[in-house]
Amino acid sequence: MSRPVDRSAWIAPLPLTHREVEMLEAAARGEVSLETARRMHLSIETIKSHRRNIMGKMRARNMTHAVAQGFRAGILF
Repeated sequence: MSRPVDRSAWIAPLPLTHREVEMLEAAARGEVSLETARRMHLSIETIKSHRRNIMGKMRARNMTHAVAQGFRAGILF
């Protein structure tokens, strides 16, 4: 018996802002929120907000999943 296919995974992610792409790239490099906040001179809450937005737009469960989606979508190289 075959399992049902999750078609929501086939839907293209919503466009990310320039800042969200920067955050996604930082996550792909392995930076944690605090490192990104210090480097970009932003509050930790701002970083967390951007990451929540990224995960929502990309339908990702967490940032690791968002990074994987970013590579699949061609956002990250």
